[in-house]
Amino acid sequence: RVGGGLRGTSLLPTAQVTYVDPGSELTADAIAQGNGGNIIIWSDRATHFHGRLSAQGGLLSGDGGLADISGKLNLAYNGDVSLAAPNGDIGTLLFDPREIIIKNGNGKNVPLLPSLPDIFDSKTNSSIPFTIYEETLENLASGTNINLEATIDITIEDLADNELTLTPNTNITFYADVNGNGTGSFSMDPSDTIRAPGGDVTILGGDQSTHINVAAIDTTAAPGESSSGNIYLSNSGEINIEKTLNAGNGNITISSDTIDFSENSDTVVANQLNIQPAAVETDIYIGEPGIGEAGADALNLSLRDIRSIGINVGQINIGHTSALGQPDGTGSIQLSSSAADATGNGVTSPVVLLGNLLNPENITLVGPELETTWTLSDRNIGTLSGYSNLQFQNIANLELGDNLDTIIFDNSRSQISQSIDGGSGDLVFVGNDIQMPTSTSGLGNFSIRPHTGNQTVAIELGGTDQGQPNVLKLVDTALQGIQNSFSSLTIGDSE
Repeated sequence: RVGGGLRGTSLLPTAQVTYVDPGSELTADAIAQGNGGNIIIWSDRATHFHGRLSAQGGLLSGDGGLADISGKLNLAYNGDVSLAAPNGDIGTLLFDPREIIIKNGNGKNVPLLPSLPDIFDSKTNSSIPFTIYEETLENLASGTNINLEATIDITIEDLADNELTLTPNTNITFYADVNGNGTGSFSMDPSDTIRAPGGDVTILGGDQSTHINVAAIDTTAAPGESSSGNIYLSNSGEINIEKTLNAGNGNITISSDTIDFSENSDTVVANQLNIQPAAVETDIYIGEPGIGEAGADALNLSLRDIRSIGINVGQINIGHTSALGQPDGTGSIQLSSSAADATGNGVTSPVVLLGNLLNPENITLVGPELETTWTLSDRNIGTLSGYSNLQFQNIANLELGDNLDTIIFDNSRSQISQSIDGGSGDLVFVGNDIQMPTSTSGLGNFSIRPHTGNQTVAIELGGTDQGQPNVLKLVDTALQGIQNSFSSLTIGDSE
């Protein structure tokens, strides 16, 4: 450690200024086996690194180490770093100053500071954005993990070739407003592309006031390889996607309470697209007018959004679930009537509405104001008419509207386990083996009838379910869950 600990947060004494000249070399290599060590270069004011740093894994086994090169107020870097691992994963290079600007070119014409910065110099004591050049990042070894963290902004300026192209299988993370004080943002020139062949691109924001504005990102597989990298965008504040996100056969995850897709018809290319709100309690509203019934605090996905992402994706997952590595959600997912047009017109990708994996009773699916037929294929899993390619999973509550809703129980496992609220419209349950929810309520007419086709099915009320064939059994506990709010209750098929 030179000048302090990792990110300057340890209890070690810290230097005010740190200077590593071109003739200096810092080494924390493993020899035969083991991981490379950690090398920290830090100062509370200004750090200039022009030397060589090596934290390599062992020749036989072991991963590369960690290099943290930073200055709290300003930072200059024009050195060489090796975090290689002949038989392991390459290490991580971390820059975490106050502000980061990625500029065009290689910076070779920028003069080196000849000696230790003057502690009394006004430039040493003032905040100056850390400038790192495009070719500096592009020339890092294949497979390097690059972490760029700033307490305020990260900006990629207009690049002459319009591309920041990393070596194959290199992962890069941008983290703006890393301390979460709401004063940072990530932005890139709209004409630029971040290209990481086979590597992961992660862009993070720290606060609801933070904005992430991205242009094109491409993580498709490197030439001669088959696996693409993943794209992960996460921010409590707004995420604006202006160009195409192309993860090839990799996955894309976008986590935010405000997501705005461009009007391009091919905004997203991926094996799976995961969309989830940043906060677990945030509701999701799908369809027009964008910000409407669900309110301004909801994650709103408009028809334009759905159409722009639903063409070149293997599957679209919408919801907040631990299956995506996040805490399970507790809000609702609301479908507007116009969303039926979006999922049935121009959207070829399957859309899955994800509820709460561990506690599905914490999620409610609010149906559209349309006459709708729901088909339950398993416990808290089903589809609904008018929404081509749409399925819901792990949702234990249905809240329906003012029109007729018919719920088909497709097999003995079919069930909405917690509650079905039929609203003011009529409600019909159809099935030869109906597993009733804990609570069934509504203001309209409620009917329960067998789904027999040409087969005769008897109906028995009360008692316990003995599993008899050709019998629609409504046991005592099932009947007890039917609320007395309905206008009428009919059991059996009047036809």
